[in-house]
Order: sequence, then structure tokens, then C-alpha cells
Amino acid sequence: MSRIGRMPIAIPAGVTVEVAENNKVTVKGPKGTLERVLAPEMNIAIEGEEVVVTRPNDLKRMKSLHGLTRTLINNMVVGVSTGYEKKLEVNGVGYKAAKAGKKLTLSLGYSHPVEMEDPEGIETKVDGNKIVVSGINKEKVGQYAAEIRDKRRPEPNKSEIMNIIGNIEGKNCIIIDDMIDTAGTICNAANAIKALGAKSVRAAATHAILSGPAVERLEASAIEELVLLDTVPLPEEKKLEKMTFLSVAPLFAEAMSRIFNNGSVSDLF
Repeated sequence: MSRIGRMPIAIPAGVTVEVAENNKVTVKGPKGTLERVLAPEMNIAIEGEEVVVTRPNDLKRMKSLHGLTRTLINNMVVGVSTGYEKKLEVNGVGYKAAKAGKKLTLSLGYSHPVEMEDPEGIETKVDGNKIVVSGINKEKVGQYAAEIRDKRRPEPNKSEIMNIIGNIEGKNCIIIDDMIDTAGTICNAANAIKALGAKSVRAAATHAILSGPAVERLEASAIEELVLLDTVPLPEEKKLEKMTFLSVAPLFAEAMSRIFNNGSVSDLF
């Protein structure tokens, strides 16, 4: 993140940036005004037509705050100058969306329509089978788009990667899941993370069902190592070299021993 932090932020024409006490940053532009209190450890300065963020030292936490602070200010500048938008497609038999005033009405196969009201600072538009969510606050736009999307999730064992939050370039990433069935979700996530520049991707899960195309998907995925518990017996043909299995027997044995001896099971966790 420190590489990002060192990059100055250009202030476009028509946009003003003010930094007040306690690093309260106010950005005004043609689309509106955004305010945010940022990490007090960072030094935020206006130098000509640029915003420059510097950090006090090279500690790991300061490097992370450096990049985060720069990213948040840049998002504010982009928001008030050009704004943000997310586009969603409404696909399905009988599925449709309609807009009346601030109310978005969704027909998604339920016995009743789903009604949602645009939050403050967010606007939705319906264009055919597309819903456009727009606003100046990037986080709020993404959050509301996710809320609309979650009103009707994909069919079972079908997954879709919507957003990956944070800078993962050059990082060693770990994905944790409770269960792997057809492996679509975890493989899609791993491949998306790798495509965004992650140095490596490893994964861990509690239950390995591995049904259907799971083994083939895992073998072809960007996952370098997969750690699983042995809660589900797996035939040898489903075990890959990249898989590491850990036994739950010691934990279960200890739990049963404590129950038998009137000991505390909660202390195990």
C-alpha cells in the first residue's frame, strides 16, 4: 500500500480540497460535497493542484494507513467530480424492475414484489433489464448495489464474484470457507484474486464434500495449497497433491473426555 500512498492526487478543475484539524478532509465539486475524518497519524498536505499524503515512519501499520488514506481521498475527489455507478442486470423468467420516485420495485420470483427505497445520496435508475446505482460516495454505491443484488442470490452451487475489497497486489492471500461442495465459489474467488495480482493464493475449509466437478475445478484453479479437515471421508481419487488433511480426532476426543469428566468444552474454542 505504501507505493499507492506515495502517489500524489491531482485536483481537477472545479474541485476543492480542504484539510482541517484532526485530518478532517472536505472535498467539494460539481457533483456535491464529501467529508471524512482520516487517520491522524498521516500528514495530508495541499501542494499546488495536488494532494500529497506522507507517513511518519515505515512501520507496517503506517504503510497500510498511508495507502488507505491516499485511496480514500482519491475516491472522494473522483466522487465529487465524475461520480460512481454500478450496473446490475435483472435476468430470469418473470424478473423485472421498476422505479417510481425513490422507490425501486423488484419482481424476483417471490410471491410478493421486493421494494427498496434509495438511501440518501444514492440514486437508482431502471433501463430495460438494467439497474444503475449511482452516487458520489464509492462505498455507499457499492454497498447499495450489493444489497440489491442480494435480494436474489444465484442458484445453489452457482457463484459470482461481485467485488474484491482492498489492495491484494503482491500479497499472499488466504481464503477461508466452511464447506466446499462443487468448489465453484472458492475457485472463482481464488482465480479473481490471482488475476488482480496476488503473489499466491491458499485456502482452508472445514468440510470437503467435493461433489460433481469440484476436483477438476480445484486442480485447475489458482489455489496453491488447500488445507481441509477430515470430517468427510474422501476416496483416494479425489485427493490432490495440493491438499493437506488435518484430523479432527484429537479435538473430538478431548471434547468427549471433558464432557465425561464434567469439564468445560467451551475452553477448547
